[in-house]
Amino acid sequence: MAARTLTARAALLGLFNHVGYTLERLKAHALGAPHLTLFETIRTEGLQILTQELQIAHAQVGAQAQIDIADDQLDDFASRLSKEVLTLTDDNREHSLYLHFFRKKTLSEFKRPVLRAQLASMRGWIQSLTESEHPSLRALAPELTALIQEADAAVTARDSARQTNRIFRDTGDRSQWVDRLNAARKETHGALSKLPHERIGLPTDFADRFFYRGPKREDHEEEEETVESMQEHIEALREQLEAAEARLAELEAAEAEARKVAETHAAHVARLADIERAAAALEKERAAVRKQIAATAST
Repeated sequence: MAARTLTARAALLGLFNHVGYTLERLKAHALGAPHLTLFETIRTEGLQILTQELQIAHAQVGAQAQIDIADDQLDDFASRLSKEVLTLTDDNREHSLYLHFFRKKTLSEFKRPVLRAQLASMRGWIQSLTESEHPSLRALAPELTALIQEADAAVTARDSARQTNRIFRDTGDRSQWVDRLNAARKETHGALSKLPHERIGLPTDFADRFFYRGPKREDHEEEEETVESMQEHIEALREQLEAAEARLAELEAAEAEARKVAETHAAHVARLADIERAAAALEKERAAVRKQIAATAST
């Protein structure tokens, strides 16, 4: 049995289990010596990848913190603006001034999204505040302008951190390291699997023994959950979710196209009915005119 291909989506610490296990098995057997350097190199590179992953994770957490800070600041500003507008409108939430800023939403509903729609709405407030006839509202425009700039910067940093992580995991250094690990596993397993055919006394599963298959347990023993196993489980679920979302997009596109075709067909049918009604009216009018011509000719 060939060494299985490890998924690049697996938790990095879980992948290190495979590297460390094979290294120890290679060290323990004289026939493993030729492959030690390869796996030592893989381990050294993997430690560098782990450092990168920690740095990227730190950048993502930091970016999310800035998102939350910006969201809190905008929420606080929205609360103060709501209070100021209600003061101007005598607590009338149906007043056009209040509806201009908050529409039909309560303050808590308006503040619920973390940036996104809230940020888009509040960006439009800058002009409204700047051009307001009320001095107390005009005075808030510079503060909101600064808050929007900070929020935009936080969104940009968050998106950049996410994109860096996607590249790192999907096609970048992390993915390339997993490819090299899999190549090393395949190469080493292939070389070791030849030995039982060349040396008497080696078991047929000799090559398999050098590769980690997970902790052995009794049939009745439940597998212990670890951070690594849960991370692997989450990554597997994420792959399924991404596949499901892609399929959903395909179905939605097909449904939209079918709806468009149906609407076009219905429009054509309606147009045809209009034409047929017009044609019937013309035919009736033509028959009447012919009848009048015939009556005139006979007199």
